[in-house]
This record gives sequence, C-alpha cells and structure tokens, in this order.
Amino acid sequence: MSETSEVKNSRQSLIQTFGQQYGISETRVLETLKNTAFKQSQGKAITDEQMIALLVVANEYKLNPFTREIYAFAANGGINPIVPIDGWMKIMNSHPMMDGITFEDTFDDKGGIQAVKCSIYRKDRKHPAEVTEYLAECQRPTEPWKKWPARMLRHKAAIQCARYAFSLSGISDPDEGERIQEGVTEAVAEPKAPEEYAVSNDDKEFFDQIISEDDHLEMFVFQSTIPARLFTNLYHSFPKGEKGKWQRVVDEMLTKGRETFRQYVDNYGAASASGDNAGMDEISDEVSMSALEMIKAECGEQ
Repeated sequence: MSETSEVKNSRQSLIQTFGQQYGISETRVLETLKNTAFKQSQGKAITDEQMIALLVVANEYKLNPFTREIYAFAANGGINPIVPIDGWMKIMNSHPMMDGITFEDTFDDKGGIQAVKCSIYRKDRKHPAEVTEYLAECQRPTEPWKKWPARMLRHKAAIQCARYAFSLSGISDPDEGERIQEGVTEAVAEPKAPEEYAVSNDDKEFFDQIISEDDHLEMFVFQSTIPARLFTNLYHSFPKGEKGKWQRVVDEMLTKGRETFRQYVDNYGAASASGDNAGMDEISDEVSMSALEMIKAECGEQ
C-alpha cells in the first residue's frame, strides 16, 4: 500500500470514529466541525487538512470537539488547538495515575490575589508536581481577568501544573490562544519573523535528520526544549506542495514520541524508586542526553 493510500485510509478511519462516537454522518463530520469547532480569521476557509489535524489532537486526548472541550483557530496554514478548563480537567481526571489536586493562594495586604500554587499528586510518584503562577505575569486587560482574577489565575496554575505532571503538549488554554492569535495577527501585518525565532541551517538540518531517522522520542524532546515559535517556523518550513504530507508525518511523530516519553518516565521512575541502578542505566543508554534530562526532571531528579 502506498503512503498516500495509508494516509487516506487513516484519515477516513478517524472520521468514521468520530462520526460513530457522536452519532453524526461521516459526510457531515468535517463540515459540522468547521462550523462549530474552529475560530476563523481574516475570512479564510478552513481546509480538510486543518480539520483532520484537530481531530488527531482531540482523539489523542479523548476530548469532544462538538461540545467544545477542544476547538482551534487556523494559523499559518496549520492549527492551534485550544482546550478550555473543562477539557483540561477531563484530561487530568481521566489519567490513571491522577491522585489529587490542591491549591494554595497568596494574597497581598489588601486581600487581593497575588499568586496561586497548584500541586498535582500521582499514584506512581513520591512527590507532587508543583507550579506557582503570579498575577503580575499572567493578568491581561480582558473582562475575565478584570472580573475573576483569582479564578483565572487558579486555572492557569492548574493547566501549567498538568503539563508538568502528565507531560502534556501541543494544546493551549483559551487565554494562551488569544495571545498566540494576537502574535499571528502581528506576524501577518509584519511578515518578517523575530530574529530569535529565525530558523538557522543547523536547526533545519537537525529537524530534517530527526524526521529521516523516524526518531519519535527525539522529535517530542526537540519540540519541548526549543521556543514554540521556532518549532512553528520549522513545522512550516517544508516545500510547497509537500507541506501537508510532512506536517502529518511530524504530527504522528509527536504523538508517538509523547507516548514513548511517558513510558520512559514511568519505567525510570519505577527503577529509581526501587533502587534499580541497572534499569536506570539501561534507559540512560537508550535515549539522548536531552531526553534523559527531561525524563529525570519529570521524575523529580536534578
């Protein structure tokens, strides 16, 4: 079977899955979602490829795009998947290792919220993942932040902590989505990318090497350790006419790489907890230095 046939079959299978799961005709799945799960900008039509990309992410995290547990907006030919707080809580609460979440608020002298610390506990970890978000860094001049600063800050802390606790990536919350969209709008008005996010020859060569070696874990690690804008530029660096095909390859690599990373974290954590030095050494020999550093950090090691 050719690569094109495999892609078509995979795509059709995904559409069938969503149609059957939510009781919608296969022929109506994409059209319905284009009208309900996408925020269009500048009057541009949403492509089937962009819609499929959203379905891939929705399927990965088991979120319902029809009830807007996940939606997206188009950006630079790709998509930015957005997950509201209800979707994030669904991801956390459905994780088999989830073992509780707590919040600790910090107030100023006048009783105003200053910071929120979120702690997420896992059944397979000795220590919780902890993140503190500060109002001074997060607040934006929008109505939700003006009316409910404590609630918004609690949401930010929970979402960021969930990323650390469960190695979540590739999705944003609505507040982040608005910031990204503002950046996209600015980029459209000023096409030249910021210097710090320009793609160097070394970046492109390493990115292409990861693809050619089909190294799923390294692709996930690479995305997680470089600026998001830089990875976005690399994601859109493929030649015209082939961009969609290679972006689907990258999307699949990221999905598999995320799963592989979680497996390594679980195995390394178990080996560390039991004092199995041989098991830890075996993992150290199998992965790159960057991957090992991420795995150790996820397990609470320095």
